[in-house]
Amino acid sequence: MGGVIVFVVTAAAALLAVALAGYVLWKLLKGISWGIAGLGRGIGWCVRHVFELVAGLIGDSLRLAGHLLTACAYLPVIAINILLGRMSAANHYGSALESEVLGSVNCLYRLAIGHVARFLLLGPMVEGFERRMPDVIARAPGPDRPSGGANAFEGWKVTGSLAGGGSGGKLWLAEPTSEKRRELIAAGRACPEKVVIKSFSLEEGSTLPQIVRENRALAAARELGLVLEHELTSSRFHYVMPYVPGEDLGTATARLHARSGPMGLDDEPLRTAMGYAADLLVTLDRFHRAGLWHKDVKPSNILVADGRAQLVDLGLITPLASAMTLTTHGTEYFRDPEMVKLALKGVKVHEVDGVKFDVYGAGAVLYSLVENSFPVHGSLSQLSRRCPEALRWIVRRAMADMANRYASAQEMLADLRVVQGAPDPFRVRPAELPSLVGGQDVAAPQPAGTTPTAPATASPRTTDRFAARAPRRRLRRLSLGRGLSRGVLFSCALLLMLPLLGTWFTLGVKSLHPALVALRDQASSHKDQVVDAAPAKVDVVSPAPGGVQTYEPVSLDHLAPPAPAIQPRTPPLGVVLLLDDLPDTGDAMLGSWRTGLADGLQLARFALLGAGATQDDERLALTGFTAAQEIDLLAGARAAVGLSDPSDGEAARHLATWLGAQDQRLDAIVWIGRADPQQPVHKRVVARKAEMAERVTRAIE
Repeated sequence: MGGVIVFVVTAAAALLAVALAGYVLWKLLKGISWGIAGLGRGIGWCVRHVFELVAGLIGDSLRLAGHLLTACAYLPVIAINILLGRMSAANHYGSALESEVLGSVNCLYRLAIGHVARFLLLGPMVEGFERRMPDVIARAPGPDRPSGGANAFEGWKVTGSLAGGGSGGKLWLAEPTSEKRRELIAAGRACPEKVVIKSFSLEEGSTLPQIVRENRALAAARELGLVLEHELTSSRFHYVMPYVPGEDLGTATARLHARSGPMGLDDEPLRTAMGYAADLLVTLDRFHRAGLWHKDVKPSNILVADGRAQLVDLGLITPLASAMTLTTHGTEYFRDPEMVKLALKGVKVHEVDGVKFDVYGAGAVLYSLVENSFPVHGSLSQLSRRCPEALRWIVRRAMADMANRYASAQEMLADLRVVQGAPDPFRVRPAELPSLVGGQDVAAPQPAGTTPTAPATASPRTTDRFAARAPRRRLRRLSLGRGLSRGVLFSCALLLMLPLLGTWFTLGVKSLHPALVALRDQASSHKDQVVDAAPAKVDVVSPAPGGVQTYEPVSLDHLAPPAPAIQPRTPPLGVVLLLDDLPDTGDAMLGSWRTGLADGLQLARFALLGAGATQDDERLALTGFTAAQEIDLLAGARAAVGLSDPSDGEAARHLATWLGAQDQRLDAIVWIGRADPQQPVHKRVVARKAEMAERVTRAIE
């Protein structure tokens, strides 16, 4: 008996020693591979850094040569127009020559300083020269006197100038003369102390289309009492507006963020920013009620003074019922891309809802207030700085597609007032906003004739947690060996268990009841049958509540090219919608990984929607959906997640709710994307049933 115990303990110690030696060797090899990979990444970064310097120097050298050649071509054209007395044309070509000269100066700066500074990692030091100074120079006022002198405009004395906008007009500060003051008072009209005169003169470089466009918008502006008077002559058009002092919203936003820090706006600056956005929406609502569309909502057209924001620049105001053809005028990043698409199709103004275009601009302005930057990717731009979830939802809905956007500025203002007036804006849930009814997301409308339902796998417990908007618990797979402490605990447990197991197998069986021994022998006699009938065991990660599966960020550096796709020939296990929100950057490894993900689902006998061309008849035949239905499903899923990426739990719950209301033939959604090009890729599975979530999970692991 004692010899058996000694043998068992000796064998256990030997196994423990082998296990510890293997563990140490595995850790050593892992550390060596990590070091080699890090060294490779460092060498790659150095090579890429040098390549960027060389490419930048060559590119700017070629651009400099192009600017100089173009400038030389403009010189004789300017001289010929001067000789012919065509001063307007000469001014036009002179402006083009000035642009080429400025481009040459920028190229020289980058060649001498910019590229070298970035190569030496001194980019933040020259950031002021490259970003802030050009912006300040662009907004600098022009000459203090128009071409006709201080008295160029009858009844008004010009005292200074303001920086002109993108419409090409000149802005002059002026005061009313005594005669003009008496005239306005006698007519019962307001007479401000200072006014702004916007002038379009052919002699000062303006064009006839600019004058026609401004004159056409003037009739709409008069309806709101925003214009005091106007005059149109053969060479010039001007109108007079009350002067609104203050700084533009972009400057005010930068000051708010300077007071807060790099993480985002603090509580008080955040309330101030929401107040500016509320003032903007009040003004837009006034425009829309008068039947007018501002069309150029952006921070530079919003002036801030005494804590209030006021929308200015009336150059593009258009009646909502106008029969004119829609144009693409406006400012990029704050102009709705859908408006541009409709304008290119020749749609008339009265055929679209211009109110929603202004609402998009208001959402982009609210985005710039929170981020201190413009939305480069339009509605796909992510809010990365500190922001209440309800306010984040307001921005998403204001910049969503036309069908899911706020119907009016007043509706958006009502939601914003709730967040602005809350004691703690970060405690306000999107379900508490006035535009939401019973906690249901209006931004993700249900198809006609269907009843909204929760996901099939949502238990009472998960439903309550979703309703309370509690933090989502991220499921993590057990990973042994991540640190020495886990290895020691594992070894100790093995040391304690092995002697007990060995003693049980050696001595315990003999002391069992004869009936148990007989039962054991009977089970052994049918061993082959049991093994043949039992299904293969597969390790499956349990899905999160509601069928929403969470993954850790994945790295693409080690992935090999995928195997060729194999289309399933048997009936599919289910239909999966692939919601791919990764941008097409041309990265070969990323493209290979995306293809491998789709092929993995197809090899597992899933029929795919959203993977491939919409005219792929063979793929669509497996799903049972048409190409038009596939496009509608993709559009609806993207509307449900808005501007979010798969790491956003709130968006995943919206997507699960949306899936529950769709055609029962659609079983699951695989959503891939990332918040930033520098961040890892996230994957998320949303399914109707937990069993389907497990199958899809195994297919894409």
